[in-house]
Amino acid sequence: MNDVYGLSGGEARSAISVSITSGPTDALERAKNMLAGIDKGFRNALGAAIRRTGTSTRAFIAKEIRQEYFVKASDLKKHTSVHVKPDVGNGYARVEIRFTGTHIPLLEFDTHIDRSGRVSTRVKRNSSRSTLEDAFLQTMPTGHRGIFERVTEDRTPIREFFGPSIPQMLSYNTELQDRIAEHAQETFEKRLDHEVSAVLNGWR
Repeated sequence: MNDVYGLSGGEARSAISVSITSGPTDALERAKNMLAGIDKGFRNALGAAIRRTGTSTRAFIAKEIRQEYFVKASDLKKHTSVHVKPDVGNGYARVEIRFTGTHIPLLEFDTHIDRSGRVSTRVKRNSSRSTLEDAFLQTMPTGHRGIFERVTEDRTPIREFFGPSIPQMLSYNTELQDRIAEHAQETFEKRLDHEVSAVLNGWR
């Protein structure tokens, strides 16, 4: 994938969804039987397990992305919206974690400007530093600072350089997607056991 984009507005938006589905399994049946005598006990435990799985998976994704890309946790939050949607039915559980985000300004990655004004940057940690010819640091009237280039030989218009969005980072990495799915499944199973105990002991 191309890690550096020249976008006039930086509003290119993308999205990806991570789904976790658990069908009729021994764990679900065991939980259902253990909570059979408690009104809404199974549904409440299952719903809580799904919500906790969504929160944990979101944190796991952020950690994994930061190991591969030069991006701060604060920028992950600033440029990405995360929606966790649980769905509980008869004998199944599903959680959808949807990431929607815009491209992250290139200045927020590992970007340096030397004394001569030359711009060099790295987006991924395993990549070499690249020099962007004719790029320059600019502060806009709004106070926003970014790396820009001129579109023509005239002084204006200019366009800003951006890196990928968080959804793009996920969609192009199938190994990371597999790790996310594995983490989510393990977390769900552990949380379900914990939430069943919580209901039985009156913590919920």
